[in-house]
Amino acid sequence: MVEISKKQLIQMLGSQVGVSFIYFYSPFCGTCQLATKMLELISTEIRPTLHINKCNINAVPDVAQSLKIKSVPLLLIFKNGQIAEEIYAFRSIDYLTHVLEQY
Repeated sequence: MVEISKKQLIQMLGSQVGVSFIYFYSPFCGTCQLATKMLELISTEIRPTLHINKCNINAVPDVAQSLKIKSVPLLLIFKNGQIAEEIYAFRSIDYLTHVLEQY
């Protein structure tokens, strides 16, 4: 996973082409630490061609508010500039892999 800046996040959100995966987390969140490990395993071992971007929600409070983010961890999936899916419950690696394979 690649950490992105606020500027990069805004550019991604403005993109109207393709699929983007953006993982929002807080370094102070225990559940986020587990979710990070799950997504890292998926993006390195199971689907190494999958590019997941991550963003510390504490660094982008205005963007988080405009996206109406309710809590973290959150994986937002954008397709052609629109939110295609919001994943707040990181149930299992198998579940996440199945969801991500749809894109």
